[in-house]
Amino acid sequence: MKWKIIDCFDLVHLKINKKNIPRYSLRAHVGPVEEYEGLPKEFIVYFKLLCGLKMNETILDIGCGTGRFASQLIASPNFFQGEYCGFDVYKKAIDWANANIASKHSNYKFKFVDLWNGHYNRHGKLKASTFSFPYEDEKFDFVFAMSVFTHLLPEDCENYLQQISRVLKPKRKALLTFLLLNG
Repeated sequence: MKWKIIDCFDLVHLKINKKNIPRYSLRAHVGPVEEYEGLPKEFIVYFKLLCGLKMNETILDIGCGTGRFASQLIASPNFFQGEYCGFDVYKKAIDWANANIASKHSNYKFKFVDLWNGHYNRHGKLKASTFSFPYEDEKFDFVFAMSVFTHLLPEDCENYLQQISRVLKPKRKALLTFLLLNG
């Protein structure tokens, strides 16, 4: 009930300010709401400076959610014209991204993956430790994952690193962020 009330007020605010971003309850799943747009803007600079991302390359966003990075790339049309692919375990987020981004931009693609996740997909049929990314070998120039590894067990991390290596073109780069938590 709390989310429905907040979403109602938020949707009015978004319409008044002509912002095409997801409702509050979807934005809140990726961290502080006030960072929803700002963090991708900051990291796209890192993508360019640290990883050499170019205008016409292929990108994979692991755990893309509602496509907040895709939205910021679209907001910079003179920078990025390549192919963006993202996948996530949260179906509502992928549905939003497909309806609001992919439907208007054919070079942006979002996939729902039915991985088990205790918070976003409790009925998922696949395990992260054996999941094969749904892309061919050496497809991407650049791969990134924002805090995905924070939520993975060691065997899941090992598999994801192997999958990143498989889908990344030779001598290309990945940028992965995570928090290390120890007892």
